[in-house]
Amino acid sequence: MQLQYIMLMSIMFVLFIGVSAILMPFAFLKSLLLKFKLVFSQNATSDTVIKLVEFIIFFTLGIGIMLLTFLADCYYFWANMFRNKLKKIVIERDPSTITMSSIKKIKMLAAKYYYNRIKAVFTTDYVIKFRDDLNIYA
Repeated sequence: MQLQYIMLMSIMFVLFIGVSAILMPFAFLKSLLLKFKLVFSQNATSDTVIKLVEFIIFFTLGIGIMLLTFLADCYYFWANMFRNKLKKIVIERDPSTITMSSIKKIKMLAAKYYYNRIKAVFTTDYVIKFRDDLNIYA
C-alpha cells in the first residue's frame, strides 16, 4: 500500500513537471505580448519609456525568473506531497454564534437608526450594543 502511494505521488510529480514545462514557453510569450501592449498603451512619454525598460528587462531576464519560480514550485510540490497532514482536506469550523434572529436584530437596529434619522454611528458603539444584546463574547 505504501509503495503504491509513493508510485502514485511520483507519477503526479512527473505530470506536474511535464505540464509545467510544456506550458512555460506559452506563459512567457503571453506575458511578453501583454508587456509589449502596455508599452504602446501609455500616453505620457515617461510612462512609455518606463514600460519599454520593463519590457526589455523581462525579455532578457524573464526566462531565468520563470525557471527559478518553476524550481521553487517543484521543491514545494515535492516537499508537501508526503506530509501526513495533507490527508485531511476538510477544515473544521467553529460553530457560529450568529443566527437568523441575530441578523434580524441587526436589521431592526439599523432600521431604528434610519427611522430616527441618525446619520452617523460609531462602529465600536454599534458592535458593543450588538454584543450586549446577543450575549456574544469574543
